[in-house]
Amino acid sequence: MTGDPAAPIHALDGLTGALADIVCWLVFYLQRCEDEEVDLEVADELSRVLGQALRGLGVSDRLRFLEHAATRASESTVVDYQQFLVELAETLGLE
Repeated sequence: MTGDPAAPIHALDGLTGALADIVCWLVFYLQRCEDEEVDLEVADELSRVLGQALRGLGVSDRLRFLEHAATRASESTVVDYQQFLVELAETLGLE
């Protein structure tokens, strides 16, 4: 990217897109799992680590990740997942 704020955000693909999908589904699962399904302390720490890692990215990379999530929201047939993806920036403190 050129650093130009008007430059288009390029879609995530390949390994980067797959990892973004994994992060989204993992956080979605961690937020909805029951106490007996996962160690809540571990789930909270993992969610914190993921959010911190994403907040540490440059602005353009965060925007690309959020654009990827928005695209997945429009493609998903899982209504709860769609809503989660729409709120993902706020959930992870990326706004």
